Amino acid sequence: MTVEQAVIDLSEEILIKELATLNFINEHFIEKPNSNMILYADNIGKDAFMAELEKGINDEIKNTPEKETVYSKSIKKAQERFLELKPKLEDIRISEKEIELRKCSCKANLKLSNDNSLELIYTVQINESDETFVELFIPEL
Repeated sequence: MTVEQAVIDLSEEILIKELATLNFINEHFIEKPNSNMILYADNIGKDAFMAELEKGINDEIKNTPEKETVYSKSIKKAQERFLELKPKLEDIRISEKEIELRKCSCKANLKLSNDNSLELIYTVQINESDETFVELFIPEL
């Protein structure tokens, strides 16, 4: 597992736990009339309340389909929005050749249907095994 994947997994785990906590508290204390979380915790005791809260959060996480996390929903929405913008790669051009390295640097414009565009910079290189590698650089917006 890469460091990047570990960070993504940990971020998703934290986000899921936070959302489960909010869902549990909302469902059991906020949406119920005459419900007071502090009074309830005082009545059953701190340890019992924390155990109940932990169990509720874990149940909330178990009941969330693995494929439908907030993270995956956000990515799906972003992908859908991107496709709505009908991206097209235009004005592809070579800016530099390094023949001895079998490498070239290139530029292209990513044009969107909302009249926005973004210049992409990339390199293409063929290694000793004749595999083609492309490295993309996206300038800061």
